[in-house]
Amino acid sequence: MESIWAALESIQPVLESIACRMESIWGRIKSISNYMGMGDPIKTEKAKLQADFSIMRIEYQLPPQKPY
Repeated sequence: MESIWAALESIQPVLESIACRMESIWGRIKSISNYMGMGDPIKTEKAKLQADFSIMRIEYQLPPQKPY
């Protein structure tokens, strides 16, 4: 078990570096999509997922959810 923790601790800097790069790339994607007038990609994807789930609810007759 200790060797697992040691291995995880040894790759932590690599994972943090990857996370920083991903944040940077995501920031670029957001700025490009806003520049092109596509809006915020997170809101767009969230709307798509909500629409898909609404369709699934209708198809499978799931009970309606309370809005949060």
